[in-house]
Amino acid sequence: GVLIGTVGPGWALFVAAACYGPVLTALLLIRAGELFRPEGVTGGLVGGGSAGHAPSILGDYRESIRYVLASPGIRVAIGTTALVSTMGQPVVQQIVVFAEEVFEVSPFWFGMMGSAQGLGALLVAPLVIGEMGRMRRSRIQLLATCGYGIALVLFAAAPVFWMGFMGLGLIGCMHLASASNLNSTVQLQVDDAIRGRVMALYLMGVLGVSPFANLAMGAAIALFGPRPVVAFAGLVVLSGGVFLHMTGRFRLLDAG
Repeated sequence: GVLIGTVGPGWALFVAAACYGPVLTALLLIRAGELFRPEGVTGGLVGGGSAGHAPSILGDYRESIRYVLASPGIRVAIGTTALVSTMGQPVVQQIVVFAEEVFEVSPFWFGMMGSAQGLGALLVAPLVIGEMGRMRRSRIQLLATCGYGIALVLFAAAPVFWMGFMGLGLIGCMHLASASNLNSTVQLQVDDAIRGRVMALYLMGVLGVSPFANLAMGAAIALFGPRPVVAFAGLVVLSGGVFLHMTGRFRLLDAG
């Protein structure tokens, strides 16, 4: 966001691409031969399959789905992150609409809007590490999910730029609290033998819905305008958090 506001989107994209250098280097250093398990060593013992069949991508995928369906806490965690990602994450892609059509600010302040969520997450990180680490995960998720929904509504209703900026910062706070809590829940409840495959499903809940959610929100904004669409998304997240709490599903996150 700061780079977009100061040097423009071209250089910002260049720096973003350069940041993938260490990741690509790490991938090149991986010894591919060590990633393949010996035949007969699969997650079948966890998901109920037989130990002794050759590993297959589709077989492992089906097994991980069966495991998640049989694990209530992990199922709630993946469902919650899919809800937040579907309703909340597309807002990041739509802040350009708010910058141009709602707040009518310069490219510099549009860049600042892009950094607001990161600043909010940075500010709340010590709280997530400290105080929230001593709270029940169900309680944290109730606060984070409902807070996320409220933050979306506040951002949508912000009458001036600075209130919108603070709303985005609050969205960043709630996003970090929710993401770290749900990730911790899955990591603590999953069996080591199937951890990687379950985390792949979890990441599908985070990233897999994004293209479709972005497309849907963009189309809705074109029809109804940015404020009502984002406010509706916030109400859906808030209602989902209340529903999961009232039905006791959030308590399943405390296991493990």
